[in-house]
Amino acid sequence: MYEQRKSPIKEFLRQSVTQEKIQRKIMEARSAATVTITRAAELFDFSDTQLRDWDKLGFVRPPRSDGDKQEDKKHRQYSRAELDVLAAIRILRDAGYSITEIRQNIEVIRDIACQ
Repeated sequence: MYEQRKSPIKEFLRQSVTQEKIQRKIMEARSAATVTITRAAELFDFSDTQLRDWDKLGFVRPPRSDGDKQEDKKHRQYSRAELDVLAAIRILRDAGYSITEIRQNIEVIRDIACQ
């Protein structure tokens, strides 16, 4: 019985329409997936404080989560696009570029990182 069901699934998954649907769902999920400030900082060897400062400077623009209750804090949620910008900033910092230079070029950095 298992072998009978396996073949139709395999054929279904190989259909180009199905493959396109799967790819769309993957992209939707990736674009909706977020990480917290602590995880984003860990990924790129930055501190939470640096990321908060860069949020204030406009380097990144992470949206805030919705707190379930009035007393819940709203946490920054870093999307794939924000993580791409942080990756570019990490490479620039490692190459010796200053925060001032990065600030002066943040729009260019954002455009290139998010292509």
